Amino acid sequence: AAFFLAGDFFFAEAFFLAATFFFAGAFFFTAFFAAFLAAFFFAAGFFFVAFLAGAFFFAGFLAMGSALLEKMWCCAKWRARANRRADYSQKHIRRLWPEGGNMTDNEQKYVSPCQFGLGWFLGS
Repeated sequence: AAFFLAGDFFFAEAFFLAATFFFAGAFFFTAFFAAFLAAFFFAAGFFFVAFLAGAFFFAGFLAMGSALLEKMWCCAKWRARANRRADYSQKHIRRLWPEGGNMTDNEQKYVSPCQFGLGWFLGS
């Protein structure tokens, strides 16, 4: 069970990190490409197009920042809920089996969103 939980935890965390860096990288690349276009069109004399590209550059950085903040807030929210769920599950296991369940404190403390079903099962 511990091996399964560890694998599930690392897969979920790796998925969240990959999604975060993928979207941040996409916004980052788009924003810098827009900045390059803005500088190019400004030098060429197309000031309105340069203004549009500059606005897109600014919007790209806003989108990148908001995506990162939303992802960090979402992970923190899920982690807090998971920790509350895991604390209850661990107390319930110790009440049923005083010698301890099949999970240590460290394994129960860090629970990914994918493990809410298991936490509910252990706590019920």
